[in-house]
Amino acid sequence: MTAKNYPFIRIACPRKYEEMVIDLLIAKGFTHFAYVQQQTYNVLAGTGEMSELECYMEDAVLLRQVVPAIKPLLARFNVRGDYTIQQKERKDWSEDFARNYPDIDFYEGIRVIPPWRRERTAKEQLIIDPGQAFGTGRHFTTRSCAFLITQSQLLFDDFLFDLGCGSAILSIFICKLGASSVVAVDRDRETMRNSRRNTENNKAHQQILLLKADVTALPFLPERLHKTVMNMEYDVITACLTAWSSSMNIGDWLILGGILLRERAMMKQLLRAKGFGVLTELTDGEWVSFRVQKK
Repeated sequence: MTAKNYPFIRIACPRKYEEMVIDLLIAKGFTHFAYVQQQTYNVLAGTGEMSELECYMEDAVLLRQVVPAIKPLLARFNVRGDYTIQQKERKDWSEDFARNYPDIDFYEGIRVIPPWRRERTAKEQLIIDPGQAFGTGRHFTTRSCAFLITQSQLLFDDFLFDLGCGSAILSIFICKLGASSVVAVDRDRETMRNSRRNTENNKAHQQILLLKADVTALPFLPERLHKTVMNMEYDVITACLTAWSSSMNIGDWLILGGILLRERAMMKQLLRAKGFGVLTELTDGEWVSFRVQKK
């Protein structure tokens, strides 16, 4: 039987935007992605590093129709592309993806690696399965939240919430820093399956309680939200702040990620109205993250 050839285009994408670009392409009908080269890269090292990807569809006719529409969308993320449609025989997507998937130097010697490449004796690693859950360690929102967590003086007996946990990468990172327990909340069932695999692979499943729920509708939260990470969309963060910020105590802190630069002024206005002071603000491109404290 003749092996099937798959049509593809090749792009070079800034690594800090890689997650978002792949999500955009999946929404447009792309089904498989392959790294052209595998490299370890440092997400804190700057904005110039690129991932070279082959992006595949199963239908060449559809790909020809989609390419003109995605060019301006990808240009917003500084993607460079060879939009000439090529074809290649593909036999084992998962094997190719695994072989070329890059490790990530996430924070001061802590690497993010996929589970098939873990080193059993290495302590300074986060084992994250790059499934559909947001939070592989590439995007600015994830790494800026990680940096802000390190600025927050965690104690061994600290109890934290990670709302909109995605892959649970930040919950696992918090445990690596010494916190005793984290409640990680997300509303998506498949995301929580991925989170469970990640917490088990990192031997953090006894410290991290995974909870599938809508973060805006948890009645027990206000009296316990002393130290909280929220890496979510602006609308969800504002709904949470509106619902329970008045119940938080002076000195309680929040780390907020997932906010677009155009939403910055509105978020700061809401934070002031809810009695929070901004301790740290980080920006990169079109994104902004905050570390704030109840006054």
